[in-house]
Amino acid sequence: KLMLVITLLFVLLMFIIEWIGRDKQYGIGGLFTGKSRLYRWGIYYVIILLIFIFAGSNQQFIYFQF
Repeated sequence: KLMLVITLLFVLLMFIIEWIGRDKQYGIGGLFTGKSRLYRWGIYYVIILLIFIFAGSNQQFIYFQF
């Protein structure tokens, strides 16, 4: 249940980021314009780290079963 809440919060956060940057080519790219390079790359690394933390378990590819 906790993972569902965390997932929904991250999905909501991504919708908000995309809505803020809706007139740009990349939603997240327009969010950090005007910020220092260190700040932007820090945010990018945090996003990548969160992807690895919340990645699913290693499973066999489903089509190998057939």
